[in-house]
Amino acid sequence: MINTFGKPIIPDNDDERVEALKRYSILDTPPEETFNTIAHIIAQVFRAPIALISLVDKERVFFKANVGMPGVKAVDRGVSLCSLAVLSPELTVYENALEEPCLLANPLVAGDFGLRFYAGAPIITQDGFMIGTVCIVDREVRSFSEPDRQLLTRFATMVMNEIELRHAARQQKEQQVQYESIFSATSDAILIYDYEGRLVEANPAACTMHGYTYGEITALSGWDLIHPDDHPKFRHFIDTVRDTQLYTVESTHVSKAGKPIAVEVKGTTFTYRERPHLLAVVRDVTQRKEVEAALHRAQTQLQAALSAGLVSTWFWDINQDKVYGDQNLARLFGVEVEQAAHGLPLDNFVNAIHPDDRARVMQLIEQAVANQAEYEAEYRVINAAGKMQWVIARGRVDYEEQTASFSGVIVDITELKLTQEALSYQNQLTRTIADNATSTLFMMDAKGYCTFMNPAGEKMFGYTFEEIRQRPLHYMIHHHRPDGSYYPMEDCPIDRALPENFDIRAHHDVFFRKDGTSFPVSCAASPIFENGVPVSTVIEVRDITRERQAQEALRKSAEELERNVQARTRELQDANERLAKSNYELEQFAYVASHDLQEPLRKIQLFGDMLHSQVSATLQPVQQDWLDKILAAAQRMSSQIKDLLEYSRLTQPRHKPQFTPVDLNKVLKNVCTDMEVEVSRKSAEVVADNLPVLEAVELQMNQIMHNLISNSLKFSAPDRKPVITITASPLAQAEQAGYQLPAENEYVKLVFRDNGIGFKPEFSEQVFEIFQRLNTKNKYPGTGIGLALCRKVADNHKGLIFADGQENQGAVFTIILPKRQTQ
Repeated sequence: MINTFGKPIIPDNDDERVEALKRYSILDTPPEETFNTIAHIIAQVFRAPIALISLVDKERVFFKANVGMPGVKAVDRGVSLCSLAVLSPELTVYENALEEPCLLANPLVAGDFGLRFYAGAPIITQDGFMIGTVCIVDREVRSFSEPDRQLLTRFATMVMNEIELRHAARQQKEQQVQYESIFSATSDAILIYDYEGRLVEANPAACTMHGYTYGEITALSGWDLIHPDDHPKFRHFIDTVRDTQLYTVESTHVSKAGKPIAVEVKGTTFTYRERPHLLAVVRDVTQRKEVEAALHRAQTQLQAALSAGLVSTWFWDINQDKVYGDQNLARLFGVEVEQAAHGLPLDNFVNAIHPDDRARVMQLIEQAVANQAEYEAEYRVINAAGKMQWVIARGRVDYEEQTASFSGVIVDITELKLTQEALSYQNQLTRTIADNATSTLFMMDAKGYCTFMNPAGEKMFGYTFEEIRQRPLHYMIHHHRPDGSYYPMEDCPIDRALPENFDIRAHHDVFFRKDGTSFPVSCAASPIFENGVPVSTVIEVRDITRERQAQEALRKSAEELERNVQARTRELQDANERLAKSNYELEQFAYVASHDLQEPLRKIQLFGDMLHSQVSATLQPVQQDWLDKILAAAQRMSSQIKDLLEYSRLTQPRHKPQFTPVDLNKVLKNVCTDMEVEVSRKSAEVVADNLPVLEAVELQMNQIMHNLISNSLKFSAPDRKPVITITASPLAQAEQAGYQLPAENEYVKLVFRDNGIGFKPEFSEQVFEIFQRLNTKNKYPGTGIGLALCRKVADNHKGLIFADGQENQGAVFTIILPKRQTQ
C-alpha cells in the first residue's frame, strides 16, 4: 500500500479498528438496496455528482454504495481521501483540494480525475471505532456550510444504524437456525400456543404424530388437535401453565384421520416473537395406554358381551322340563324375563325357532340327550316383534345320579351372517366385473403361478386357464420369447409384482400371445395381504395398441406444432430485438435529459442569476420583466426535465423493484416533514387514519404521497383553510370483484380528500395524462407530470388510482393497493 498524502494515515488502533469492521461481515458483499437508497438520497440532497458509503479495510477502501463512479468497487487505501476521514471523529472537509498541501500529490486531485471538493463523515461503531465514511465528492470547488456538515454527520449515523441492524438480523438468523435444528431434531412433538390456545408453530415430530403436513397443522387452531372431551382440560392446562410456569397433564389429542392419541403433555411459558407463549412438549403414550387397557378389556369382555345381548346362557332341567335363562335369552325368544328366570317348558323356546330350522334343531337336541354328548346348532329365531336373528347354540348334557341337565350358551351371530351375505354378494359382483372386463385380470401366488384368469385373458393371450397355470406366469407371457431366447429376470414386470418383493404400480411393456405375436401393454399390480403379510398379487394387463397409435399421431401433430412454435418464436425474438433497441434509445434519451439538457439549463440559470444580481438595478421595467421570464422559463424547464426523467425511470426500470414491508404512517410523517414549510405557509391541516403496512417500494410510496399532498396544497381555495383528509380501509370483496382484482390477495383502499378548487368530473381521467394541465401555469405552477407519476406507481404495485372532483368543492383521489405483492 502506498501513501500519497505526505502524512501518516494508519492510526495506532488500526488492527482493532479492522477487527471491529470485520465483525459486521459487510466487506465484499453484494450491493444492498438500503445503502444504495441512502447514497442516492445523499447525492440528491447535496446535489453532488458522487456520493459514497465507504468501508476502510487494512489496505483498501471498499465501496458499499457508489453513486457517480460506476464500476468502481474499491480503491487503494493510500489513495482514497476516506483514509484521512477515519483518523478523526470530526467531519473532514476540503472545499478546495488544490489548497491542501497534503493532497497535492494525490492522484485523484492532481490526476485526470480532477477531485476539487471532498466532505467525509466517519462511520463510528458503538465502541468508538471509525470503520468507514459517508462522503460526497465533486470536481468543482464548493462551500460546505455548518448545516451541511451536521446533515452529513447524521447520514453517517444513519448508515451505522443500518449496519448494526443488518448485523443484528444476521446474528438473529444464525441463532434461529440453531434453535430450529434443535426444534426439528427432537423425537417428541413440540407445539407452541399463544395464551388463547391458538397454534403458532409445530416441529416435524408433531406433524408426524398428528398426520398433518407442516402447512396443514400450522393453519389449525390448537383446539383442533385436542379431543373435544378434553377441551376443558386444555383450557385448564393453558391457565395453569400461564400462572405456574410448569405443568404436566395427560390428555387425548386427535390425528388428521380422526384417530385419538393418548399423550402426556409438559408445558411451560416462554417468549416467542417478542410475546409470551406456551411451549408444550407432547409425548405419545398410546402404546402404554393400550397395554394398560388390554387387561381391563380382558376382564370386562365377557361381561360386556353378556350386557350387549350377544351371549345368552341357559339351563334345562330335563326331568322337570324347565328351561331357565338370563334376560338376554328372554329377549331373544320373546318371553318375560321373570318367566325365564323361574323356568318354562322347552316348547316355549322351540316355538320361536324358524319353522324351516325347527325340526333339525329338535333332532340335534334329542341326539345329544340320547348320547349324553355335546350339542351345537345354527338356526334362526323369530322373536315376539317378528324380527329374525341368527344364533349358534352350544351345550352339553350331564347326568348326576338320577338328575339329567342340559346347559349351554347361545351367541347372536346376526351381524356375522349379514357380513357373510354381503361378502357373498361382493364376490358375485367381483366375479361379474371380472368376467365382463375388457382388461385381463390375473391373480398370482407367491411362487409366481397364476391362480385366476378372467375370460378377457383367454381372448387376449390365446391360452386357457388350465394352460396358463402350468408354468410361472412370466414364462408364459413375457420371459419366454417365441424364438426361444429369454428376457433378463430383473426386467420382468411380472417378477417385480411378486408379493415378497412388490415394487410395481404401473408399467408399460411388451407381452406375447400363445401364437408368438407381441403387443404393447400397460400393467398395474396390487398386493393382497393376510394378517399384514402379502400373499398374492392381482395384475391388470391392458392392451394399449390403439393408445400407441394415437400417441404416434399425437407426436406427429406435436412436431408440426413445434415447428409452428419455433417460427412464432423467431418472430417474437425479432420483436424483442426491436423492443430492446427501442429501450436502448429510450435510455439514451434519459441520459440526454439528465445530463446534456440539464447542463445548458444550469448555465442559463447561473448566468441569469448573475445578470439579475449585477445589472438588475440598471434595467428598464420591460427589460427586468424579460429577464424574470427567462429565469422562470429555465426553472420550469428544469423541473419538467427532472419530472420527465423520474417518469421515465418508473416506466423503464433498470432493475426489478424490491418490495419490502412499508409502514405508510412513517412515509406520511416523512412527507409532511419535508413539506412543513408549505403546509405552514398555507396554514393547512393534514388529518390521517392509522395507515396500514404494505409490501411496496418505499421510495415510490413516498413519491405518490408527496405528489398528492403537494397537489392539494397547490390547488387550495383562497377563501378557506386547506384541509387534507387521508383515510384507509380494507377493500370489500364485492368492490374487489367489481374492479376485477385477483380474489386470492387482500387489498386496501386509501382515499385522499381535499377542500380545494376541485375540477369538473369530465376531467377525472385527463388529470393522469402526462403534461395535461387544467389550469394555467402562471396561476398554478407545475409540470403536469405529478399525477402521471402517481398512476405509474400504482401500476408498478399492481394497483389502481382514480380521481373524482367538483368545481370549488375539492378533489378526491382513491388508491387501491395489494397488501402483499404476488408473482
